[in-house]
Amino acid sequence: MEASRLLLTPTFKEIICSNLTFEEAVQLRDALKLPSLKCPISVFDPINQKEIILPGVNSVTLATYELIKQHGCNLAFFEASKTGQNEIVKTLLTAGVDVNTADQNGKTALMFASFTGQNLVVQTLIDNGANVDAVDQSGETALIFAAKHNRNLVVQILIDNGANVDAVDQRGWTALMFAAKYGQNLAVQTLIDNKAGVNMVTQTGSTALMKAAKKGYNLVVQTLLNAENININLGGWFGWTALMIAAQNGQNEIVKTLLAAKDIDVNVTNRDGRTALIIAAQNGRNETVKTLLAAKDIDINAFDQHGRTALMKAAQNDYQETVQILRAAGAH
Repeated sequence: MEASRLLLTPTFKEIICSNLTFEEAVQLRDALKLPSLKCPISVFDPINQKEIILPGVNSVTLATYELIKQHGCNLAFFEASKTGQNEIVKTLLTAGVDVNTADQNGKTALMFASFTGQNLVVQTLIDNGANVDAVDQSGETALIFAAKHNRNLVVQILIDNGANVDAVDQRGWTALMFAAKYGQNLAVQTLIDNKAGVNMVTQTGSTALMKAAKKGYNLVVQTLLNAENININLGGWFGWTALMIAAQNGQNEIVKTLLAAKDIDVNVTNRDGRTALIIAAQNGRNETVKTLLAAKDIDINAFDQHGRTALMKAAQNDYQETVQILRAAGAH
């Protein structure tokens, strides 16, 4: 029987396709010089050892079939989601792939799409029942993946569809903390606009402000400082504040930004009594020492619980230039 001589009705096409492999259906389509064949075709998933049904032969199902042959249905689903192949995602969902299936690390298609910023795929997955607050083995959600990679539109889509803006991973990190750590200011602003908790702390007592201050992300620090109810003097691990962390790491521009905030307490101490000035001095952060010395109300001779001042700590660690700076400012 020569396929090229067949006059196919829709019913006849369906009968023929139902008895063909996908490759044979492609050959039939090509022989008939048709753009597509619309009929259900059973395709074997070699990874999961099961049959799925594709709705005929066209450019989308061809691409879907190649992914299935290479990866199996589930991995094909993840790959299509990650790379923004929305029509393939729809085809696989129609074929019966579970929208909430996860890989060996607990990552779902929604997480992959959020990670790479595939806005259309994210919406398709949500429309088909994706769990927006599903977590992987580290406790990270799709929102966390979107925020840490600055996928700002995805962040908003997820929140608009009910994602928990303050969901935490296994270490107590929120999406806002991840965005702050990686300097993703657009995501930070979007999360703040959607009432993310700016004073939440990790299991080790770190806040989003501290993470941004440590890394030197000045724009993020400014955005966080503009947030309602931000506690600039909040002490985390052993009472360390954002100012102390910035001082220790020599983030002088961050120190300047923090000192310009109206509620900053330049003389606040951590649990062992050290101020930001003492911390900067003991680490030889000369520019930061100068910046702190110029701050209003700075206590240049404040001492820790062992009675050591900034001058003593600088001398102890042999930072002679720091010693000279402090002495010139009146330290004793």
